[in-house]
Amino acid sequence: MPGIEKVALEDGCTAARMVTMPLLLIAGLLPLAACDWMQPRVERPPVQEFRVPPPPLEALVAAPETIVVGDVHVAAAATLWIDRMPGPAIEGRNDPPGDPLQGHFDVHSVDGRPLPRGLRLEGAWLVGADSVWPLAVAPSDTSRAGSPWIARRARGVPVWPGEQSADLVVRLGRPDGTSQLVRTRSVPVTVAE
Repeated sequence: MPGIEKVALEDGCTAARMVTMPLLLIAGLLPLAACDWMQPRVERPPVQEFRVPPPPLEALVAAPETIVVGDVHVAAAATLWIDRMPGPAIEGRNDPPGDPLQGHFDVHSVDGRPLPRGLRLEGAWLVGADSVWPLAVAPSDTSRAGSPWIARRARGVPVWPGEQSADLVVRLGRPDGTSQLVRTRSVPVTVAE
C-alpha cells in the first residue's frame, strides 16, 4: 500500500509505519469533520425555564434525603461553585455585593436503576441559613425509558452571600399526581480564583 512501509523490530516482528505526510495530514483532519461548526445548524425552540415560589422554610428544612417512588429510592445531589476568575468588566453593571453562584444538580435513583416513568421536576431551591433562593428549572420528566437521573444547571441565584454551603431541595411530581420534596444537605460551595 502506498505510504505504508514495513519496519523490522528488534524482536524479529514487523510493524507498519506511515512514511508520507499527506496521509498524516488527512488522518489529522478527519476528526474535524465531526465538529459542530461543520454540521448544519438545527433550530430548536428555546427551553422555557421557570421559577416556583418556595414552600415554607420549615417544609424545606424537614424534607427527607431520599424518597421512595414505586420501588425506586430517589435522592438529589448538587455541585455548586463561585467563579472569581478575572474577566472583562461589564460597563454599567451594578451587581449587589457578593458573587454569582453556578452549579449543577440532579435527581437520581440511589441504586442506578431507571427512575419511574412520569416522575417530574417541579421546582428547586437552595436553602442557606434562613434564606431561600429559587432556581430556574426547565420542565422535565422521566418519559424516556431507562433514565436513572434528571440533571439540570443550577441557575437563578445571581449573587451568593458568601456562605460555605447550602442545602438543595427539589420538588418532584410523582406519577400518581402528588408532589414530594427531597433534600441534599450541606452542599459545599467551592470558589475558583
